[in-house]
Amino acid sequence: MKANFNRTIATSILFVACLLFTVETYSQSVESKATSEQRAKKMTDKMKEALSLTDAQYQPIYEINLKYAKTNEQLKNSDDSKMTKFRNFKTTQEAKAKEMKAVLTSDQYKEYEKLADEIKAQLKEGYKNRKK
Repeated sequence: MKANFNRTIATSILFVACLLFTVETYSQSVESKATSEQRAKKMTDKMKEALSLTDAQYQPIYEINLKYAKTNEQLKNSDDSKMTKFRNFKTTQEAKAKEMKAVLTSDQYKEYEKLADEIKAQLKEGYKNRKK
C-alpha cells in the first residue's frame, strides 16, 4: 500500500516537474492553451497533493507558480532563439526554485528537487531519441 502511495506521489510530482522543466513540451501540450492563472492553479493543486502542502503554503506557492507561468508565457512567445529561450528558462527555473525553497519544508523541497532531476533526465533522453 505504501508503494502505491509513493508511486502516486511520484507520478503527480513527475507531472508537475514536466510542466516546470520543459518549454517545448509545454508549448505543445494542451496546458499551453490555458491562461497563466489556470496553469498556476493546476500546478499548485498538483503540488498540494504531491508535496502535502499546508493551507498556509498553498497561496504563496500559487503566487510563485503564477509569476513563473506568466514569465514562461512571455519567454515562449519571444522571438529569441531556442538556445536563448532555453538559457532564460533555466535561469527563471533556478530563481523559482529559490523562492520555492523559502516556502517548502526541507523534506518537501528535497522531494521537489529529486523528482525534478528525474524529469530532467527523462526529458534529455526523450530529446536525444527525438533527434534520431
